[in-house]
Amino acid sequence: MLATISIDPSEIVTLQGAKIQGEGLVAIETALIVLYKAMLTIDPNLGRAPVLATGDDIPIVNGGMGKMLALKDKKERYDRDSQSFLGRLVEYLKIKYRVRYIVPMTRRFTSTDFVLARPHVVRWWQRS
Repeated sequence: MLATISIDPSEIVTLQGAKIQGEGLVAIETALIVLYKAMLTIDPNLGRAPVLATGDDIPIVNGGMGKMLALKDKKERYDRDSQSFLGRLVEYLKIKYRVRYIVPMTRRFTSTDFVLARPHVVRWWQRS
C-alpha cells in the first residue's frame, strides 16, 4: 500500500512542466494514472457522493491510518498538485480555443483571403 501512496517526484514534475501535446501527453497520462491511484488509495470515495461507511470502505484519511499526519500531508499535496495541473490544462485549452476560433474571426481579411475563401465569387465576377 505504501508503494501506491508514494509518488515518484518525477511524476509531479511531469505534471508541472511537460508539454500538453505530442510526446508530453503520454508522460502526463502516465503521471495522472499514478497520481489518481495514490489519491484513490488514500480516499476510496474520491469523486463519489458521500455514503455511510460500512467499515471496509472507510477512507484511509478518516480511518485508523488516516490519522497519521504524513498521509494527510500527502493527500493535501496531491490535491494541490492535481489542481495545479488542471490550472495548466485550462490555460492551455483557452489558448488553443482562442487561436482556433477567436483569432481567425478578429483578424482583418485581405482581398487575397477573400478570393481564396470564395472562389465561386471570383468566377462569377470574371463572367460579368
